[in-house]
Amino acid sequence: MKRLTLLMLAGLIGLAACSSDDDDKKIKLNKLTKVTCYKNSESAPVFQVEIYYNPDGTISRLQDAEKGKLEFTYVDKKKLTVSGPESEKIEYALNNNFITQMKTYALNPYAENTVYSNEEYTYTYRRDKLNTADKLIRWPLENSLQYETRTYSAYDNYTWEGNNINRFSQETKEMIYEYMPDKRPENLPFMVLSAFSPISFDAFSPINFYRGALNAQLVSRAYWYQVPNTDISAEYLFDYTFRNEYVTTIFIEETDHTTNNGGMNTYTIHLEYNYQN
Repeated sequence: MKRLTLLMLAGLIGLAACSSDDDDKKIKLNKLTKVTCYKNSESAPVFQVEIYYNPDGTISRLQDAEKGKLEFTYVDKKKLTVSGPESEKIEYALNNNFITQMKTYALNPYAENTVYSNEEYTYTYRRDKLNTADKLIRWPLENSLQYETRTYSAYDNYTWEGNNINRFSQETKEMIYEYMPDKRPENLPFMVLSAFSPISFDAFSPINFYRGALNAQLVSRAYWYQVPNTDISAEYLFDYTFRNEYVTTIFIEETDHTTNNGGMNTYTIHLEYNYQN
């Protein structure tokens, strides 16, 4: 759970400028100062993150109300390291502002002060569109310095229809996305990611500007199922509020059809985006 939270928070990465257009986009994104997520009518947020910037516009750290601080270290625009509590960290390899690999690290419980890479994702693109992700899992053997590994080729698969990802799949599970006619604002980095719930920090995080082309339009509906049975397991409906060109709130209605009694549960989630005045 801690690693998942770190992954979600690590998504708030600032852009590295490489042209005048990138400079304009970076300035817009740097007005974002806080992201808060609420579920149902609860007053306590699911998460709340404040964002702090370096003078060049890249993010220097995140301050999470519950989990603490995440520090960002950049190396020659080729590598980004996000360091969290308890020696956990994530490393991103960059090539021409595209994420080509992501590694997560954890402490080895059988070897004192030893950190190892427990998951690695290697990404492929078709031109500028995310295509697949290979996955490697590594874990330590008990009372040993040896590790076991498993590799999954094309673990994540992304299918594009025009300029939008309309299907994400892993083995027999598929997630379908539908879109509004409205164009996605340039400063909203929505991206279909490796998950069967779009309710995460990752899906709407600025790190997605490092993932090549983004969806051209705003998502209106998403749902997933497991083939060959195409009965919907969960469904998500989206709505948005704006202030000028900025999305200030995203409302998501989640319907879960996987309850034990054969019924369904409905939840409401909203994400609030705060910007500098």
